[in-house]
Amino acid sequence: MDSSGDGSRRPLELLDDLHSYIKPRFARAEPRERARTFLHGLLSPVRRRTGWQLAAQGGEKYPDGMQRLLSSAHWNADHVRDDVRNFVLGYAAERDAALVIDQWRFRKRGSRSVGVHEHRTGKGRRTENVQRGLFLTYASTSGRFLIDRELYLPSSWTEDASRRTAARVPDEITHRTPSELAAAMVARTFIARTPARWVTATEEFAADQRLRTFLERNQVWFVLGWSPDRVLPFAGDGRAQQHTAATAAGLLPEQAWVPGRELDGVSGTHLWARLPTPPPGPGRLAHWLLLRRGPAGHGDLRSYLCGSSPATSLAELARVASLAEDNVAVLASACENTGLDQYEVRHWTSWYRYTTLSLAAHNCVALAGDPRDWTPPEPARPEDPPRPRRAAGPVRRTPSARTPSANTKEEQPCPQHRQPAPRRPSTPCRPCATRSAPTSNSGESTVPPRPKSYHWPVCRNASAAESGH
Repeated sequence: MDSSGDGSRRPLELLDDLHSYIKPRFARAEPRERARTFLHGLLSPVRRRTGWQLAAQGGEKYPDGMQRLLSSAHWNADHVRDDVRNFVLGYAAERDAALVIDQWRFRKRGSRSVGVHEHRTGKGRRTENVQRGLFLTYASTSGRFLIDRELYLPSSWTEDASRRTAARVPDEITHRTPSELAAAMVARTFIARTPARWVTATEEFAADQRLRTFLERNQVWFVLGWSPDRVLPFAGDGRAQQHTAATAAGLLPEQAWVPGRELDGVSGTHLWARLPTPPPGPGRLAHWLLLRRGPAGHGDLRSYLCGSSPATSLAELARVASLAEDNVAVLASACENTGLDQYEVRHWTSWYRYTTLSLAAHNCVALAGDPRDWTPPEPARPEDPPRPRRAAGPVRRTPSARTPSANTKEEQPCPQHRQPAPRRPSTPCRPCATRSAPTSNSGESTVPPRPKSYHWPVCRNASAAESGH
């Protein structure tokens, strides 16, 4: 699918190819075409990707169609998510790829949006309302692509039946920790035979041992962030010793630290070192404590718990750890280029549908190259068009008003008792959970059976893809 012409059209051409791949998921023509308009609107240079803006960009007068696509139209966001992942793998599948787990906090006002809860910031110590979204990035030499998403639902929501009903949360959804949600995303990815060797995440996910236990049980190589204040066992002098990561870093000699510029695939001025740690049991992966500090001293110390083959090099561990540190730029790019954080939805299924379409648009930009080098096309209409007023319904007039007479003024009813104009008719909204299959929060794959040997539409490296993980 080589592009011909201006490079700025490349993401739009990929978007049309992606829409052709996912359009069988939409049973009716109306939501199928509106999904294409919605995806093009996410790539348009509007101020915010709201229903009004996306509708105006697509030539529609009112946002009803866009809102219906996210709320009550018949389509399954999980199936589209799997198709988007398969489409990306057709271009970027690699055996040595890494799955990066990260999160993004969406600031929200009020308490009615699904999953919103109070969160205290680390710097200003302020409390704000946020939604916590978890995302899975597929990192290969072809780029970094967002292939899965989950919404964290705190116990204050799962235990409140009235809030669940108002936000249309399915009955089968229960409270799950971020580590459990991350493990479910990784499980779905490997069940779908996605080629990847590594799983990496920040220390916020490693605080709960559920993710690490899941990876070790399935013999998946990992690099997980580790708090410098947590204790780890080390073998020394013929007996096990307990040290924190900060203490272990202070005991290392200076020649044990290697500059990042001397390691293949690692950039920056930081110094790296590693220490072997005993595996949790026989037949398990080899374990290391990976350390990274600044060139001046131990002030900027970060640590990672690693599990992989005994032959893994320090450069490979440092490269995978750098993917977790730099993944925040991937989420920030999705927010800037495709409005990942600009949604205005409150319900469970609407959140998953919007984020799925936003990730799809972002992956098209990532497949086209560096998003910073891409200039979106000029909009066909003003950037921030005014919202048109809805036309009022027909006014019910009295017979005396239609037939003027000398005493018309006395025969007309009092304005205070005049019946209001009827509302504009609209389609009744039914709960999304009853119109489509349950959305996410499960470890099983929703990939439909494919007649081909592998289910990716395009694959430049077929030998690596067919080998699987």
